[in-house]
Amino acid sequence: MLSIIKVIHEEKSPPPFASRGPASALDVPILNRYTPAIMSFMKAHKDGVALSVRVAPGASRESVSLDQDAALTVRLAAAPVEGKANKELVRLLAKLFKTAPSNVRILHGEKSRSKVVLIRGMSVESAEKVMVGLRGQGNAP
Repeated sequence: MLSIIKVIHEEKSPPPFASRGPASALDVPILNRYTPAIMSFMKAHKDGVALSVRVAPGASRESVSLDQDAALTVRLAAAPVEGKANKELVRLLAKLFKTAPSNVRILHGEKSRSKVVLIRGMSVESAEKVMVGLRGQGNAP
């Protein structure tokens, strides 16, 4: 199964082999062209999709971003005390993926900033659509 990995280039420019004639199908923003490969932080799981997430607790505001290296980073306002940041992570990812918080579960890394989170009942293709939208917005919820 092929998936999306990262944006090749974000500016509108034709590929090197395209001619500089009238507008053609090649003259589209390269933002919509992706190299086919598996997103490094997203894996298919028997119950849904598993995401590798970097968490930054204690941030001034909450945000979810897709970094240059196609890594998912979540900044949380909650402090990493007594599971508050984990609860906030589950709530924020549930909101981002438009699912119930009960469908979001931390598989690994409960006490670490690097976590693996399961989104139950979601296909890799659906999760990719959310990530492509996130890439276009910069930051989300």
